[in-house]
Amino acid sequence: MSPSPRVAALLLGTAFVAFVSVMLAVWLALVVIAATLVDALLVARTPRVRRFVNPTQSRGVESYFRVEVGSTRGSLIVRQPVPSGVVIEPSQAPDMIDGLIRPTKRGRIVLPPVALRITGPMGLGRFTRSAGGYIDLHAYPNLPLARSLAAQVKRGGFVPQGQRKSPLRGMGSDFDAVREYQPEDDIRLVNWRASARLGRPMVNQYRLEHNHDLLVVVDAGRLMMAPLEGRTRLDIALDTTTALASAADALGDRIGAVAFDFAVRYRIPPRREQSRPIINSLYALQGTMAESDYALAFRAIDRRKRCLVVILTDLVDEQAAQSLLKAVPMYTRHHAVIVAVATDTDLTKAMSTPPETRLDIARMAMASTVQNDRMRVVKLLNRMGATVIQAPPDQLPAALVRQFVSNRSQQHA
Repeated sequence: MSPSPRVAALLLGTAFVAFVSVMLAVWLALVVIAATLVDALLVARTPRVRRFVNPTQSRGVESYFRVEVGSTRGSLIVRQPVPSGVVIEPSQAPDMIDGLIRPTKRGRIVLPPVALRITGPMGLGRFTRSAGGYIDLHAYPNLPLARSLAAQVKRGGFVPQGQRKSPLRGMGSDFDAVREYQPEDDIRLVNWRASARLGRPMVNQYRLEHNHDLLVVVDAGRLMMAPLEGRTRLDIALDTTTALASAADALGDRIGAVAFDFAVRYRIPPRREQSRPIINSLYALQGTMAESDYALAFRAIDRRKRCLVVILTDLVDEQAAQSLLKAVPMYTRHHAVIVAVATDTDLTKAMSTPPETRLDIARMAMASTVQNDRMRVVKLLNRMGATVIQAPPDQLPAALVRQFVSNRSQQHA
C-alpha cells in the first residue's frame, strides 16, 4: 500500500492549520491517515486479469493484444511490462489495454505479469499489484507471407505461361480438391455438379505424382548476422525457408533443411508434409560470429538422390566466400544448386542516387567496389554450375518460390 499525492497535499494543508490550532491540526492529520487506510482497504483485493494474445506470433507481423481487468471499487491503471524483442502499443492504459503486439525477433519470448495500480474511491490509498502470470510467446518467421505464397502455388501460380498445364485424369494424377475456375484452366476439368450447386464455375484439381526433393541449406554464420532493413540476413533466410517449405507442402514435394555455421546445427531429412517440423526446428535459430563451413554442411546432405539445393547465404567478396567457392563444385556434382542472396537496398540506393557532396561521392565509390566484388563471386558461382538469385529482402521468398516451381515445371513440360 502507498499513499497518493492527494494525501501529501492534505497533510501539507494540516500543517498550515497548526498555526491556528495544533490539536486541530493533529486531529485532521489523523483523519486523513485513517481515511487513507480505509480507502486502501476498499481496493486491497486483486481483481481478475484476462489477457487475449495468440501464443504463436510472426516476427514483424502485428496481431491483436488485449488485457481485461475485473471490476474494482477504485480507479485503475493497467500496464503490461514489455520484454526485449517485442513491441506492444499501447502498453499502458486506464481500465484495460486494447492494442497490438509485434515481435521484433524470433524465438521464445516470455511476457511478464500485468502490473495494476489501483487507487481507492477517495483517491487517497493505492495498491500496486501484479497479476496474470507469465505467458510464453513463440515468434516464428513470416508465416502469413508463407501461407499466401503457398496458396498462390496451389492455385497454379508462379508457373510460366508457356509451361502451364492442367493435369487430367488418365495421366497418372490423383484428385486433390475442387476450386474456383481460373481463365487458364482446361474446360474438361469443370465439375458441373459442384458448379450448379454453388452457382459459379468450379473445377477439379489434380496432383501429379512427382518425386521432387528440395533441400534448403541455411547459413547461420558470421555473414548472416549483418543487419538489413531492421532485421538480420538470417531472419530473411528463415522467412524464405518457411515460404519454400509451405510451397513444397502445397505441391506434395519432399523438403528437408540443414542449418550450419562451424558445425551442423540442424539436419532435417527430406520428407513430405515437412513444413511444420522445419519451422518448429528452425524458428528460434540464432546466428553466431563463427565462419561457416560449407564442406561440413555438404557432408550432411544425402548424395544418393539428386535434388534441388537452395543455399541461403550472403556474398561479400572472394575472400569471404572462399569456403562457399570450394564447396559448390561438390554440390553441383550431385545436385542442382541455387545460391540465394538478399540484396542490400542501402547499397543499391547509394549507387543510384546522384552525388551532391564529397561524402556522397565516397559513398558511391565504396558501394560500387562492394557491388563489383559481389558480382565477381556471382560469376565464379555461375561458372561452377550454380544459379545465383538476388532479390530485395521482401521479394526474396517469392523469387525463390517462383524459381522452385519453374524448375519442377521444366522437368515435366
